[in-house]
Parts: sequence; structure tokens; C-alpha cells
Amino acid sequence: MKTNKNQIIDTQYVYIKNEQVYFIKNNEEIPVIIDWMPVGT
Repeated sequence: MKTNKNQIIDTQYVYIKNEQVYFIKNNEEIPVIIDWMPVGT
């Protein structure tokens, strides 16, 4: 895939590897810590 220099690549993709969620932005792997409890019932 060819991209020109003026293009801003801002793809966002989430995947799970080894039970760890990763958020991919600009070809960087960012581990996501999920720490939340559902509110309500």
C-alpha cells in the first residue's frame, strides 16, 4: 500500500493477544488496561 508523505495515517484497531487488549494507532501498539465494573444491575 502506497501512501504519500502528506497523508496522515491515523488508523485505529483493537485486538486481543494473550488476554491483553491492544489498541493500535499510527502503527504503535498500545496496551489497554481494562478496569471497569458495569453500572446498574
